Amino acid sequence: MALGLLAAARDLGVDVPGDLAVVGYDDTAGAGFFSPPLTTLGQPFDELGRLCLEALLEGLGGAAGRSHSISPTLRVRRSSG
Repeated sequence: MALGLLAAARDLGVDVPGDLAVVGYDDTAGAGFFSPPLTTLGQPFDELGRLCLEALLEGLGGAAGRSHSISPTLRVRRSSG
């Protein structure tokens, strides 16, 4: 969605980040190579996958569910100023 917004802004002559700041999510591969490079939040997918598998195995073993949290990483690039 963020990459589509960058393209639409460019087509409409909207200055990114001067008139509009754009931030994406999931740190799409190559986000740093778009014009302008896309600021994005990256998720630790390895950690997320490990936690999901642990929760699945614990649940199959009859354990009660528990809460987990992960912290995304902000990768500031030129699309946000």
